[in-house]
Amino acid sequence: MGCGGGGAVQRDHVQRRQAWAGGAGPQGGSPLGWPGCRSYPLLTRPPPNAPLCSAGSLSRARELFRRALHLQPRSAFVLQAWGVAEARRGSKGRARVLLQQAIEADPTCRPAWHALGKLEDEAGNAEAARQHYQAVLRLAPGSVPTLNSLACLERRAGQLDAAEAALVAALAAHPAHLPSLYELAHVRDAQGRRGEAASLRWTAARAASSRAAALKDVAALRLPAPAEQRQQRQRW
Repeated sequence: MGCGGGGAVQRDHVQRRQAWAGGAGPQGGSPLGWPGCRSYPLLTRPPPNAPLCSAGSLSRARELFRRALHLQPRSAFVLQAWGVAEARRGSKGRARVLLQQAIEADPTCRPAWHALGKLEDEAGNAEAARQHYQAVLRLAPGSVPTLNSLACLERRAGQLDAAEAALVAALAAHPAHLPSLYELAHVRDAQGRRGEAASLRWTAARAASSRAAALKDVAALRLPAPAEQRQQRQRW
């Protein structure tokens, strides 16, 4: 995953879903107007408004993905999104095939490498998962979600130094990344450094509290509706 823009990406997904439902054809130079896989964020879960989440059932989601692939064959983005959808619904075998197809279509597709690493990790295939995570990090050394996932794997394998190195890199890129703070606390516990572990958990708890308060403040804001904005401009 390698691109940004949370709200804009979600709005874009809504537009894509509407285009699918209406049977819209190619837009601009490429079907659906989709960019390549690298233009989307490294996600461990799809955005809330993504078509695969909005579909009423898995069969409906599969139909939408098939239509997308009909319009844009071998689209790494569609293949990896479909793979993630299948994995989230427990279809691990189908997910693995789709994610491998996404990588064949675009070997630089970091979301597919990461998701395939998660699948192997959950299946207990530590070495395969490690290789997939490292493939992401060769493409994007500062990928925080992947560094954190690799650190979890290394800690469970007893490789505490490797886990610590991954987490130090993750927190250097994103000092307030809560999963990495909590995971580093686990590593410190395993190293017998209980005081540092407690301090890290306290830091993470404060960061989580601050984030929750900030979200509450943002939610309390009431921005003028478009009609109200027009009326305000007319008054001036």
